[in-house]
Amino acid sequence: NIAVVIHLDDSMIWDKRTDLIADTNNVEWTNWKGTVYPHRVINWIPAKLASPMCYESPAIRAEVRRIAKDVIGAEVMSQYRKLQGQNKGYLFAGVIVGWETRLDDDSDPKVKFGYCSLSHLGYSASKPPADMDAELERVVQRWIELWSKSMTDAGVPTDHVYTHIPLTDVQIH
Repeated sequence: NIAVVIHLDDSMIWDKRTDLIADTNNVEWTNWKGTVYPHRVINWIPAKLASPMCYESPAIRAEVRRIAKDVIGAEVMSQYRKLQGQNKGYLFAGVIVGWETRLDDDSDPKVKFGYCSLSHLGYSASKPPADMDAELERVVQRWIELWSKSMTDAGVPTDHVYTHIPLTDVQIH
């Protein structure tokens, strides 16, 4: 009789997926030359993480869709249906997709990620986006939408799917 919410890491800890991380087309680059930074730093995690995954990589997107819809989403719905069968569906609070989803990290000095995703979208050093930050925001938005839609495609009600993005560079007056 305790409410449950499932909070999913969408991209921070993926170093065990050696099948995906070994391909530089699946790992974010720090420049148009395809340079992969050896790790990611998130200041609330006391360890260096794997390099960020490339949110626009077709292989990554296909695997996320499979895992979110057919593995995690399917199991969430199986358990939710059990609760509903016991007239306790109200105990399922939902699924939070993402764990401070972002492309940047907390290295000092900052490391700029996103070039791999942009290259998958057709951009390059000779044809960069007009507004790189805006395009990278769209990349993150599409990533969050992929996770959210995959969960709803598994049957999770849309009003039970939430996101968790970081609050950065906001000044409150």
